[in-house]
Amino acid sequence: MQLNLFGWAAIALLVLAGAGIGYGGSRLIDFPRGPGIAGGALAVLASLLVLDRRRHARLSDPRAPHR
Repeated sequence: MQLNLFGWAAIALLVLAGAGIGYGGSRLIDFPRGPGIAGGALAVLASLLVLDRRRHARLSDPRAPHR
């Protein structure tokens, strides 16, 4: 399945939201801003990657019921 423009825009917005949460968290605990921003963005990307891999594995399993 390929992403269209709206799918890529949704991913970009989620990554930006993760970066914002990382920035806010780093300010809250008085941590350097750069690693907090990068960590938040990477956490969102890692979560999306894990969810996509699980979905792909479920779709390619011939024993799994398809919905």
